[in-house]
Amino acid sequence: MKNTNKLFIALAIISLSIAACSEDSSTLSKLEKTMEGLEELGEQTKIVDDLLDGVNTYKEDVINLSSLTPAEKPAIKEWMPKDLGDLERTEYKIGSEMGMFKVNDIQLKFSAKDDSNREKKISLKIIDGAGKGATFLSAFKFDLTQDVDSESKSGYERFEEFDGQRVKVQYLNAEHGNRSTLKYLIEDRVYVESTGWGIAPDELWEYLEEMDIEDLME
Repeated sequence: MKNTNKLFIALAIISLSIAACSEDSSTLSKLEKTMEGLEELGEQTKIVDDLLDGVNTYKEDVINLSSLTPAEKPAIKEWMPKDLGDLERTEYKIGSEMGMFKVNDIQLKFSAKDDSNREKKISLKIIDGAGKGATFLSAFKFDLTQDVDSESKSGYERFEEFDGQRVKVQYLNAEHGNRSTLKYLIEDRVYVESTGWGIAPDELWEYLEEMDIEDLME
């Protein structure tokens, strides 16, 4: 567990370091320097092999995703649903600034259309890893490789499959708010994170399926 935590921290630091650099800096050059530093560190720590494997995977993801074209704003606006079943869209935001980079993300919020079910709402974050979003998506991707499985009186956290899709599920039961969070990747390119209040995990998945998020990659 300690090794896993150190690996995650190392990759997170790499991601943030790259994000903080100017657009003229070479991401791959910085990754090469990081790997050289880790190799030198190998004589002092037992987790260097895991770190190098992680950075190598990170590097490959950056190369592959950087060559893709992210969804453009007109296409995103045309795709965004105004309604989601019995919910209506109340907010949206396209693109975020982090350091000197613009993140290819979409944030949406939906709430119940009437007062009969006021506690029901959904927030959604979608990150397109294409182009300059590659460095950010790779960090999120690592979190989804950890095989967590825990349960308590308040709820649980584990991986489940919905329609063949591997999803990280975090759930607080009815006594603790009936809140569900689903995190997953679409074709190793799009990171999806959604939280639903007053909604069980399987119901939240049904809402997400209605959105056809895959259409953003066309």
